[in-house]
Amino acid sequence: MQVSTTISKWYSLLGVGLTLCVVGLLVSAGCQAPPPSPGPACEADADCDDGLFCNGPETCVDGDCQAGEAPCTATTVECSEEANECLRVCLEDVGCDDDNECTDDACVDGVCQNTDNTAVCDDGDACTENDVCTNGECTPGKTGKKRA
Repeated sequence: MQVSTTISKWYSLLGVGLTLCVVGLLVSAGCQAPPPSPGPACEADADCDDGLFCNGPETCVDGDCQAGEAPCTATTVECSEEANECLRVCLEDVGCDDDNECTDDACVDGVCQNTDNTAVCDDGDACTENDVCTNGECTPGKTGKKRA
């Protein structure tokens, strides 16, 4: 069973403090999400799944499908239906730093990308040396003499 929803987008103009809402062709300032309307009849949450990531998981409440809550709520996040994830939007590389030494952080076409690298790192264990990044994590190198 499919749940029909109204597609809405909220835009926050960074540094201006103004939020714009686009619902269909209507644009207004400082808007809020419309209240959810009851959906089709259901017996379980699975009956309500519309297969879309960006509008959140729908639930069955007292026999009626209820709209889900959008998983991407921060003002610097964009929802990607294709990737089924929330993407951080950016203007430059600096805004994409994920504080992980094992990723290369870049702003590509307005979206942050944090790509795993194979850089030398420090796993925090004084008994290993030549630690290296693997799959986005610092992995221990060979065990050596205890470093001072």
